[in-house]
Amino acid sequence: MSLSREHVFCLTSAMALGHSCSADILRRTVSRNPSMSAEQRELLECVEALATLRAGLAEALDDYERSGAVVVATLCRAVIADPLSTFSPVERWGVCAVSGCTVSRQLLVRANGSETLVDARFGHFLRSVWCVSHWELVEASRFEGDANMPEAGTEELCALYLQACEEITATMELTGAALAKRRCAQE
Repeated sequence: MSLSREHVFCLTSAMALGHSCSADILRRTVSRNPSMSAEQRELLECVEALATLRAGLAEALDDYERSGAVVVATLCRAVIADPLSTFSPVERWGVCAVSGCTVSRQLLVRANGSETLVDARFGHFLRSVWCVSHWELVEASRFEGDANMPEAGTEELCALYLQACEEITATMELTGAALAKRRCAQE
């Protein structure tokens, strides 16, 4: 899914003017409806999971930074801060900024004014971080009826959000274990 600069500007402006699609507002809107559909309930559950994961991700990034994984924390925070982040595949040998390993397939991540080349295998995780961080824009565009956004139903988007949650959770667990192992080896 790709958002244009104008699209993001319109949505963030609308959200700043009070047309927000935050978890709290969505929860209040949906819960006031006595005849809430199964689709609305499913969306609300997804939004609750996203809000919880977002808080956990922020804590994990602080832990990564304290543990010396500054590049990972900085890259994730850049993606979180920039709804216009891009992830472009690069087919050439280079050094991954995260792992320090030489790889043949890279991903050029442009986010928050910086460019970082990482191993392409981190692409799914970084796109998941973007999805979890900017789901309000995706949902707001659905409610605004934007013709430039691809049609996707609640079921498909909930599946996408939950996939992103699973990817981030699994990666955070692996990263946390690797950092803990590295701390033990240093002691």
